[in-house]
Amino acid sequence: MTRGVVYAEAGARPAIEEITLDAPGPNEVQVRVEACGVCHTDLHVVETGGWGMKFPILLGHEGAGVVEEVGEGVTSVTPGDRVVIAWRAPCGDSCRACKRGDPRRCSNNLRAKRRLHRAADGAVLNAVLRCGSFADRVIVHEACAVKMPDELPAEQACLIACGFSTGAGAALWATPVQEGSSVAVIGCGGVGLAAKHSGANAHATVIGIDSRQVAQLAQIDDDARADRAARHARSRAARHEWGPRLVRPPDQYARVSGVRRHCGRVGPDALDPSRFRVHRAGVGVGSKDAAEPWGPVGRRRARRHGCGPGQAVRSGVARGGSTE
Repeated sequence: MTRGVVYAEAGARPAIEEITLDAPGPNEVQVRVEACGVCHTDLHVVETGGWGMKFPILLGHEGAGVVEEVGEGVTSVTPGDRVVIAWRAPCGDSCRACKRGDPRRCSNNLRAKRRLHRAADGAVLNAVLRCGSFADRVIVHEACAVKMPDELPAEQACLIACGFSTGAGAALWATPVQEGSSVAVIGCGGVGLAAKHSGANAHATVIGIDSRQVAQLAQIDDDARADRAARHARSRAARHEWGPRLVRPPDQYARVSGVRRHCGRVGPDALDPSRFRVHRAGVGVGSKDAAEPWGPVGRRRARRHGCGPGQAVRSGVARGGSTE
């Protein structure tokens, strides 16, 4: 017996309920969840009345924890291993996309069977993205249990499971940032900051654009805090253009001169990249209320490179590899 956040039916308020778990099957592992990030996708499930999933639904998909039990045939992890729970693990060799070396578009992802139930009535729970990590314990495919260093805190490691890999993967794999290039990160939330750091590691000039942060930055009157932030940016071995002077409302930033790539953020009020004259587009997920959330991206030889949330990490990590 364990507990989890269950979304029982459309219009109902998610609630903590008692749940039961079957034993892990072949190639499956049971993980005790230590931390789980709060991703907008879980809110989206509730806001859309289930996102097309069958009720009852177990929420959560950005978790990290410790392997407690393994099923038959598991070789990549053992009980006691600390892992990040990846919600997407490409098959590697059985679908057309993986056979042509494009695991990001895998159509046969490795998943555990549904082994969690409501204690009240025994109903099978449908876990968000086959994770359901708003629970004390979950069962996932071994390929989704990615080893992490012991010294990495769980509350930081869990962010790798979705938000960080989406932003970082946009800059690393979806539209690879080259050394010396200029990158505009449109939207500086969790995904945008991950794209920013990945661009910095590629020795690129990174420009952050987020209209929501103007008021917050204007309230920072501690020079010491500002200096520490600047030193941290410089320590990333990149020429950062990052700070209050470059984080401006979109109508004051209609043209970003010389920018070759941009990485757009996730969110209902994401800034429209069509307002920025960039040459190459990156990751973007628009609002459910927007008819055409990304518009004619870039206007100048722009190409849109799609990259869904969490789909940006390469399969070598997702298939039982290590984050070390």
